[in-house]
Amino acid sequence: MPSVPVNARASAMAPHIMVFMMENQGYDQIVGNGAAPYTNYLARTYLLATNSYARGHDSLPNYLEMISGDAYEASGTSSDCTPSSCGPITGANIADQLNAAGIRWKAFMGAMPSDCDTSDGGGSGGYGVRHNPFVYFPQGRTSPACGNDEPSSGMLAALSSAQPPDFVFYSPSICHDGGNDAPCATIANGDRFLSGRIPAIMATPWYRDHGTIILTWDESVGSDTSGQHGDNGGHVLTIVISAGTKGRPAYAGYVDTAGILRTVERAYRLSYLGRAASPASGSLPLGA
Repeated sequence: MPSVPVNARASAMAPHIMVFMMENQGYDQIVGNGAAPYTNYLARTYLLATNSYARGHDSLPNYLEMISGDAYEASGTSSDCTPSSCGPITGANIADQLNAAGIRWKAFMGAMPSDCDTSDGGGSGGYGVRHNPFVYFPQGRTSPACGNDEPSSGMLAALSSAQPPDFVFYSPSICHDGGNDAPCATIANGDRFLSGRIPAIMATPWYRDHGTIILTWDESVGSDTSGQHGDNGGHVLTIVISAGTKGRPAYAGYVDTAGILRTVERAYRLSYLGRAASPASGSLPLGA
């Protein structure tokens, strides 16, 4: 019998997990809001985390902590600096861990002009580099990691391919993320986008093979600075969508941005990076 490459063996045993990022709305802005009927359907149907909190304001520190356990505020990330204007951002992130473990991954970015783009492309409703944390790390701007950071136009095809990524990080375009960063980025428009995109993901072989979607918002409204353990990004909506979480009761345990990373790292049997190493960051239950 021919030997199986290490990376193929690792991916064969790896779960399918997607972190799906929405923008700039608090828990109370979405839950019960008639402008977001589909999102509220998801919250009623799947596992709703009622005690989920963001690291801080603005977007970038949350995205960085989501993949590395470190918000890098000392590097200017709280002002949503660009990769060229931030201070040093170095160290490992989950892409490095997955590469080392031989586990396939992809990051898909809405309206991104080309792989691992470091600009704000596509106009006010297009691609915001602050929503693509991978390119803030030097290794994310070079091969092979750059080739895994792609425009989201290819995501559904990748999830239906013979060798789909195991881990997926997905940031929609600004027009679709519901974060009010452009006139098109309303809660209602974000909800309409989810009502088309979530079912499309669920129809792929990737999802049907025990896939899990962690749908979360990067931060709450700017006036909400609630949280614990150094978190001050406010109360956000997080929903764990999978066949195993359908009909599950709400989850009341505390979880923050680093806790979502902790959840993913635990699922892939990786070590914990940065604040994800602290049990205080919490974690999410995932469907079987």
